[in-house]
Amino acid sequence: MQLFIDDKGYGTLSTSTGGGGIAVTEAQIAGIMDDIAARKVFAVKGKGFSTSDRAADPVAAPTTITKTQFWLQARSAGLVTTEEAVTAVTTGTLPARLSEALSARSDAEQADLQITIATLTTISMGDTFMSFVAEVYDLDADAIDAFFTAAAAR
Repeated sequence: MQLFIDDKGYGTLSTSTGGGGIAVTEAQIAGIMDDIAARKVFAVKGKGFSTSDRAADPVAAPTTITKTQFWLQARSAGLVTTEEAVTAVTTGTLPARLSEALSARSDAEQADLQITIATLTTISMGDTFMSFVAEVYDLDADAIDAFFTAAAAR
């Protein structure tokens, strides 16, 4: 048998005797299937292959997302309604919960946040706007990581 990996990383086992694949034995196939069932990472290295635990190779959450990704994810996560997200993007008007929290700030803080929000094209985890959002919606570090990961996948 041979294992073929296409350009997108998908593997196919074949009884074909044609070249181009990695020769595998029945025992190796059984091991591969066990590794897949155990949700291990499968990697091709040259004409060989290996597996490893997913936890051993964690993927860090992205630290920056676009303004569009932010509002799509905020809507998807239920932080804002569809109408609020569309209004925020098209007119710059903040959703009610953010607007109320902003109005409770000092005049200088309000001005700083309004200028920041109006000029945003990307949003970083540690920037003023995201800190404000995290405070208003009571998002901890894990929730922010999950938010950015989901937003970046859009």
